[in-house]
Amino acid sequence: MGKGCSCKVAHLVLVGTSTLRNFAGALTRCFERGDCSALGLSPMEARELYEDARVCLEAAVKGGDSEACKTLITSGNPVFKVLVDFIAINPRRASAELNSMYNVLERGCSGVEKVVLYSTDTHVGEASARAVKSYIKSRCEGLEVEVKRVDELGVSPRLLWKGLARLAVEVKRTAEDLQRRGVAVALNLTGGFKPEGGFALITSFPWIHAVYYVHESFREVVVIPALTVEDVKLIVESGALRGNIIDLEGASKAIPKASTRLCMIANAIKSVAPELVEECECSCLTEDKRGVIRISPHLSGLLIDVASA
Repeated sequence: MGKGCSCKVAHLVLVGTSTLRNFAGALTRCFERGDCSALGLSPMEARELYEDARVCLEAAVKGGDSEACKTLITSGNPVFKVLVDFIAINPRRASAELNSMYNVLERGCSGVEKVVLYSTDTHVGEASARAVKSYIKSRCEGLEVEVKRVDELGVSPRLLWKGLARLAVEVKRTAEDLQRRGVAVALNLTGGFKPEGGFALITSFPWIHAVYYVHESFREVVVIPALTVEDVKLIVESGALRGNIIDLEGASKAIPKASTRLCMIANAIKSVAPELVEECECSCLTEDKRGVIRISPHLSGLLIDVASA
């Protein structure tokens, strides 16, 4: 065997406006209260920057949109530079999306093939996504990071369904192409609105391998394998799960072509939470049933609990 966890992973990230809203709050705290710890600026500098970007920042805070955010992301804009610096000081507090990706970034995005950031069809959403992109590029040298502004997403209640449909198509198309090339897909649902994230997950489930987000109550990153309850039951009841080992030959007897999918799921999980997958000797490109996946006792216990539910 000896293949190891060599499968590349792509992260598809739904991006909201938390970065701009948090930036607006940090600037306000700095010039109103003198609390500039999140910025590294003087109160006077913070006030000047806030005034320069007031229309855009207020739109982000109030949940609207503004053409002013277009100028924010133009090349050399001093406010945008400070925004990216603000993210760098404390990325976990600055950005919901980066909070859940923190471990990935800490490892320099090792094993990551690509990151795709999906923004709403608004200038506020695109500005947030481009700030997140700039920070990721600064942490992960040479990584391909793409911003996709999804047509009609997040524009108005009247266009809700159209926006959701376009998001589903974009995520599915990208994930399907990546899977075809043997790249595992991890879907980051921390940012943005939860209904949109849920819809994207449901419609792209066959091409997604792991889902992750920061839990609103636990405040910890939760990683969920993209397996149906029925598939988990088949894996456990067939005996393919032995202790902390998933035998891919046994799994493939229970579920046709399970070997490749389980290998991609293991790699996607390992990219986000390495402690959950200790080892995977398998192929993400071919249905090689000779491999095994060694998972943590915690993950093994969760699978058993799901199978017995």
